[in-house]
Amino acid sequence: MAVNSEWTAFLEKLKEGEQVTTFLTDPDDPKLKMEAYRFLMMSVTQGYIVRMLHDNDFPHFNAMYHWPYTAIGANPDTTYYHTSLDPNGVYRVWGKRNNMYMVNFQLAGEFYRVDGGTYAALANYDFQDLTIDEDGNFEFFLSAEKPADWDGDWFPMTPDTRYAAIRQVAYDWLTEREAEVRIERVDRKVAYPPPHTGKQLEKELEEAANASVGVALTWGEHVARFRRKDVINKLIPEGFVDEGGWAAQSYYHGAFDITSDEALVLEAEVPEKCRYWNVELTNELYVPVDYVNRHSHINGYRAYVGPDNMFRAVLAHKDPGIENWLDVGGYKVGSILGRWNECSAQPLPTLTKIPFAELDSYLPTDTPRVTPEERAKTVDALRNAYLMRVHR
Repeated sequence: MAVNSEWTAFLEKLKEGEQVTTFLTDPDDPKLKMEAYRFLMMSVTQGYIVRMLHDNDFPHFNAMYHWPYTAIGANPDTTYYHTSLDPNGVYRVWGKRNNMYMVNFQLAGEFYRVDGGTYAALANYDFQDLTIDEDGNFEFFLSAEKPADWDGDWFPMTPDTRYAAIRQVAYDWLTEREAEVRIERVDRKVAYPPPHTGKQLEKELEEAANASVGVALTWGEHVARFRRKDVINKLIPEGFVDEGGWAAQSYYHGAFDITSDEALVLEAEVPEKCRYWNVELTNELYVPVDYVNRHSHINGYRAYVGPDNMFRAVLAHKDPGIENWLDVGGYKVGSILGRWNECSAQPLPTLTKIPFAELDSYLPTDTPRVTPEERAKTVDALRNAYLMRVHR
């Protein structure tokens, strides 16, 4: 039987992704090694989406980062959508706003730096600034020059533009519904896509392999870099605009390293004005801890903030019975990622490691308590609401 050289080349490229195991604290640990392979499988899925499901003439917002296809510290509150664009094209975007807390539209360069292009965000727009009618409908255009016969919302594309991304951010998971967004190219010359050629598919397969390995090796090392810089059980500010981050949002990061008998207490004074904030946990390959089935993330809508305006959360392997628990999901090592969006300040929280048994003596006496039954009820409600919203 003849060997399929294109498929063999694809598999050979994917083999380079095995280097992610070198970023682990213990590359020989069987569980951690399998976590790395699971991360690679997710990366392959995402490489397929961005390099084999794209068509500049017939665009569509494909869901990129959401459970269970999570990676690169994706926000649990956010569903990320992606489509490729031709900077010389004219695109109409329309839909219904609904009641999603925040919807952000971003233009950027080449995704995953596949063809040597920039991955930096080129422009960010907020759906709150769109013209929306009384029924919640919106419509806007994207193009290099504003269409002569259009007086509504329009956003320019520069020659570097290669893709558009939409972030749909939920604050109250139980009640919010995502915006309905469609896109079409209005200057295309054909009614439907022509059949793919073999050469086109071969190129896309190669690009998918490059993207899969690229994202795995770029972001799989993220937590290892914190460890090398001794940013362990401490936090530092960090921006992501050059990596496609949200311009209105500031971030803080750090690695955690705690045993089952220890806890980390995260403390921050909540800014006087803040549109949105949250904190989440990831494993040591920067994959979010399962936020659908675990209490591994908190946002400003659900968090308890004390009368002293302090937010205190406890990272621990076991449920400490307080409202602001962050479940590390069985990972001794991982990362902490927090966001402040349109806030009057961007405080850097402190982290204090203490014995788990001493939590009660450390935390304020008025810290709200949660029973195991209450915790299970909360997680079940959030799980069902999330899955109904994202997988409707």
